[in-house]
Amino acid sequence: MANKTFWVVILALVLVFGMTVVGCDNATTNGDPDLCDSGHDFQFTSTTANCTEAGQDIYQCSICLATNHSARATLGHDHFESLICNRTDCVHQYALGDIGPGGGRIFYIADGQEGRPLGFDVTGYGTEGQTGYFAGYKAHYLEIAPENAGSAEWGAYDTLISGVSTFTSISDELYNAIGNGRKDTLSIAAHLATIDETDRAAQIAAAATFGGQNDWFLPSSGEMNLLYVERNLPGIGIRSGFFWSSSQGDNFDAWGLNFYGGSRLLYSKGSAYMFRAVRAF
Repeated sequence: MANKTFWVVILALVLVFGMTVVGCDNATTNGDPDLCDSGHDFQFTSTTANCTEAGQDIYQCSICLATNHSARATLGHDHFESLICNRTDCVHQYALGDIGPGGGRIFYIADGQEGRPLGFDVTGYGTEGQTGYFAGYKAHYLEIAPENAGSAEWGAYDTLISGVSTFTSISDELYNAIGNGRKDTLSIAAHLATIDETDRAAQIAAAATFGGQNDWFLPSSGEMNLLYVERNLPGIGIRSGFFWSSSQGDNFDAWGLNFYGGSRLLYSKGSAYMFRAVRAF
């Protein structure tokens, strides 16, 4: 009853004061009236729209809630700052700490705010028909698996694996790169299979199926750092310990992060440390 009263009041305001609602402007892009791109900002307008990709100033999915920025009643919490309207028909949009499709927690949102990109590119892997192949895509979220996978060696000691993000300096652009962890994980797993190594961190992460999802991977150095930043979110629970990333230093060492302090360090590929899978979607 309260919700019905709310909408009646809003309608009255629109009729009496000319209050407008939120949505894309009515421009079309490539013949698609449902697409609101950077050339047609997401704005206050007198009509609603099915906004499959919002502009870059205000994020509010008008097809779900067309009157104001408070989405608590419809979506469970206020998405004024975190909403990315990039889902067809505006299915649930995730905020930091939400439970994601894989049963883990959302720990990064590429929402175009505060220096974050509006989506990030996930590098593809392999060629069609190859085991593990996937085409590159744009993601907006990073989700951590609901539990640690234990500890394992990184693997391939004394080998520089081709196709894996490799660097030794913290000034290298790959140090903070995101979107490369999934590709690197599959590259590592494929190489390990050729040298008969099993039960290594990348292999276990790539084989995970939490929540029925099959796109889990070992996070890159940059993705691992984003996880450290949000380590205190509910459901993550990592307070200490060294965790592997999918980034490689050289033949003998790979990058990981010490959650007691946040230092990213190179450790021997032949040593067993903890790891936690993530996914990008």
